[in-house]
Amino acid sequence: MNQSRKSEGISQQGKSLEVGVYYEDTDFSGRVCHAPYLRFFERGRTEWLRGRGFERWKLEKNCGVVLAVRSLQIDYYAPALMDDLLKVETEMFRFPQSVVSVPSANLPR
Repeated sequence: MNQSRKSEGISQQGKSLEVGVYYEDTDFSGRVCHAPYLRFFERGRTEWLRGRGFERWKLEKNCGVVLAVRSLQIDYYAPALMDDLLKVETEMFRFPQSVVSVPSANLPR
């Protein structure tokens, strides 16, 4: 995959966020293990909110709203590798009594 890096670090494009894979995100084999994906998803969720004028600390301080993750399920199809540029896409879905943010990392192969 090792696409030429079009951006340094993170750049936001609408509902998408490009996240670079760094050495710290990988294991001894140069592959991203499971935990860094959660950080990538959280960055996507935070930037999605920011893009709509919400700052998480203000939501908590001023409104008492904390956006905790209750559960998650991840299906891994292919590993991300060091120096890859991942696209995290965040969408909102409405359910009867809640609103849920569902990010996903697209790994083009």
